Amino acid sequence: MYVHTLDGRAPDASIYYHTNDSVGGAQADNTSVYYEGISFRGNTIYLRNSSAAGGMKAYLYNCTGSDWIIAGVDECIFQSCGARGGTDGFNYDVRNGKITNAIEIDCENYGGGSTSSDQASTSHNGCKVVRINGKYHDFAGQCCAEAQTTTRAWILGSELYNSSVANVGYYTEGQAWLDCCTIHDVTTDLAATGVSSVINKRNLISGGVFIGSGTAQDY
Repeated sequence: MYVHTLDGRAPDASIYYHTNDSVGGAQADNTSVYYEGISFRGNTIYLRNSSAAGGMKAYLYNCTGSDWIIAGVDECIFQSCGARGGTDGFNYDVRNGKITNAIEIDCENYGGGSTSSDQASTSHNGCKVVRINGKYHDFAGQCCAEAQTTTRAWILGSELYNSSVANVGYYTEGQAWLDCCTIHDVTTDLAATGVSSVINKRNLISGGVFIGSGTAQDY
């Protein structure tokens, strides 16, 4: 592998490369990773911390892959990226006691999964995610989903449609805010399953079908 920098200087010693072709991405503490214009093929891409020290940050622009596992990352920003044709899309979780804080901007995830637990974008265990101007569609599971009551999500100007198995546009066990979103081509638009689950919505275009023991309300 050869690394050429834009100004012709020798690469910094902190530049890492991988020789294990079964695992893409990075696993490190107190490290910032930057990916641009990369198409990851055939395997799960991991972005995650290495220990309880944490401090990992990841910034990706115009990258695609099948399955993304992002765990224990202090700050993760996807812009114009996508998850296509895999089992799960963007999957955020805790690792070594550190939650993941993520932002998705202009991302499109589609065409994956085989069961109702395979979503285009999902967060777990208190992670926080912001989805802006995205498209999440043609996945087997809910288009976007949040698991566990401590998880928080804000979705702005995004389109969610065609959940082939779960037949649900958006699902949360935590709390979520949906603003200027469109949900279509599903039987159930919104699902808040826990008694403390709350979906706060504003300017939502959908069929209006809501299920669950939680609350869906305008704000």
